[in-house]
Amino acid sequence: MSNYASVVNYIRDTFKSDKLVNEVIFGPLDDRNLASNNIYPLVHITPLNTSYSSGDDTFNFISFSFEIAVIEIRQKGIQFGKDEFYKDNLIDNLNLANQIMVNALSVIRSDYNQDEIFFESVTDAQPIIFQDTQLLDGWMIDLTLNIPNNYTRC
Repeated sequence: MSNYASVVNYIRDTFKSDKLVNEVIFGPLDDRNLASNNIYPLVHITPLNTSYSSGDDTFNFISFSFEIAVIEIRQKGIQFGKDEFYKDNLIDNLNLANQIMVNALSVIRSDYNQDEIFFESVTDAQPIIFQDTQLLDGWMIDLTLNIPNNYTRC
């Protein structure tokens, strides 16, 4: 299996192992608009870039970066309590998406896995509020992971 596939599968499996997550998808941002068949909360993985670390004319590590969005669908028109402040489930959505993100990052930062996939960096989380036609809320980060380059040239 290629390094890239290993990293994508590792991210997918980490999020899928969380009992709070119902669906994990991979691909272009437009796929979220087609998510009517998906069950929320949803984790959406989008590839961003790849960089190569070199030393002595060999690539020792490959870094893969992804945008990770954890989203839940907004329920409008439902009164959550008597306070007007809680007129929908935005706070609940942000809280749930935050917990899913924290759960996954806690595993990724401390995991020593068989593929030697290592945490490199994560950006500050950015809120997703009323996004797309689905009225989606949640959090989005950029995550970079490293994996050793095991390719040997003949």
